[in-house]
Amino acid sequence: MRVAGPIGYDLVSLLEDCYVSWPRARVLDWLETHRQQLQSAGAGFGADSAEFVRWFDLAGLQRHIKVLGIFARLWYRDGKSAYLSDLPLTLEYVARRRGALRRTRRIQCVG
Repeated sequence: MRVAGPIGYDLVSLLEDCYVSWPRARVLDWLETHRQQLQSAGAGFGADSAEFVRWFDLAGLQRHIKVLGIFARLWYRDGKSAYLSDLPLTLEYVARRRGALRRTRRIQCVG
């Protein structure tokens, strides 16, 4: 079985974890290095640097909204307050994605 998803989702998990913040410039450098390595390996995804960053930002928006929901559920349903201190950074990541979302005119369902 093959699982497919957004090319940037795992990168978001690594580079914008809910518990650590890296400078955006450093994240962009890592993204570009990874994109070039993918291209060198023949992973024909056809994205230039700007498009690759946009994909990363959109995957990040989806991931961080999902995480906010999980953290809220852990508090409201399970009474686990330990994750509440991680909400501000996760919300900051979502706020950074507003520009990526504004540039998206249409979201298509694939399935």
